[in-house]
Amino acid sequence: MRARKKKSAPRSKNLIHKTHRHMDESAFRKAVLELVVLPDERWQIESGPILELTKIKHAVVFVFAVWSGPAHVILRAYSKALASLYPIDVPLIIVDIDSIQVASTESFPPYLPHGVGETYFVKEGAIIESITTLLLRERKTVSKVPQTIDISANVRRFSDFYEKVF
Repeated sequence: MRARKKKSAPRSKNLIHKTHRHMDESAFRKAVLELVVLPDERWQIESGPILELTKIKHAVVFVFAVWSGPAHVILRAYSKALASLYPIDVPLIIVDIDSIQVASTESFPPYLPHGVGETYFVKEGAIIESITTLLLRERKTVSKVPQTIDISANVRRFSDFYEKVF
């Protein structure tokens, strides 16, 4: 008689999320280094528990999650676009969504960021423009991430906002 294989329990999406949630800063930095094509002086990682937008003079703030495919695609595309935009003294601040406190993200309109490439153009401590890849319902909850991302349209919008704000 043949032994039956035990069926394993289906993997929960939450289990995957929890695994990445406890990623240390060096692993996060390594993931970001593979995507960013800017010189080191043009970008920085913010992985502390609190992000104070009011203390930022001017920057592009990108909310990143290592487990988000759209965030990977968009971060690479935006960093390539930034390489050719002026002024060059505007830093790209990459925020680790899994290490920041929710209270710190309440100043991000129109809803809490989820780490799928939300991008904020900050000047004198205030968000002037923002870009997101999420589709929202009226209740302001996430409904779904688009299956395909129009990278060229997103990069054009990114470049337009950059030139408008800075």
